Amino acid sequence: MVYLVAGGAGFIGSHLVNALVDDANPVFIVDNLTTGSIRNLEHAVSSGLATFIYLDIASPHEVLSNLLARAGCNRVHRIFHLAPLPPGNTATLGLTELAAACASRLLFVAERDAQDERTLCAHIEQSRRRGVDARIVRLPECFGPGMDDLRCELVSRLCESASDVDVENIEDAHAPLTFVGDAVAALRHAMEQLIPGSRPINVETKYTLRDIAHAAACVRRGAVALPLERNLYATYRWLREERMAFA
Repeated sequence: MVYLVAGGAGFIGSHLVNALVDDANPVFIVDNLTTGSIRNLEHAVSSGLATFIYLDIASPHEVLSNLLARAGCNRVHRIFHLAPLPPGNTATLGLTELAAACASRLLFVAERDAQDERTLCAHIEQSRRRGVDARIVRLPECFGPGMDDLRCELVSRLCESASDVDVENIEDAHAPLTFVGDAVAALRHAMEQLIPGSRPINVETKYTLRDIAHAAACVRRGAVALPLERNLYATYRWLREERMAFA
């Protein structure tokens, strides 16, 4: 199975790419690095299974098809679109037409509250009119290694504080969160599901900031038995390594 991950150099995209290559799948990553980073792809590219293509994913599908052919790829079987979905359909038309030409399955990823359902359904309908098996998955905010600076600072504070941190006064204290590894597993599962209709799929929310604050207290005590505690510890360990790398 050959995969294409548009926006694969970003936080969630790079975790998806890593999971795919770890399962011995060839992956083509398309990204213009507006928000992503080539550093996120070191593991995938060093595996020999990932190929990076620097390109705006809004480019016509002929451009992308030519670049894929030059990289030795004549067909992709699964396409993940992790870049922000624009209000109109023109920016996703290139990938939709590529999916139609390759008879590929296409999965769009959207933030849980990013757009109204009518706009999301329009992307699916556009794809299905071209004979593409398409679906959209809505994700809550994710945490984990490689996450954005704002959440990094908060995780560091929670894990390093000498006492429990009161998170009730922190903005979005009750906002839904999920670990990036769980989000990746959900995306891969949704890609392989037979999904009727055009309604977006909402990924299950597992945690809130209060849950993470409780897990951080366990991490400080060296107790990392539960999945959330292990995931938080892995995130904090990545943060410390990043600090050392840039110290």
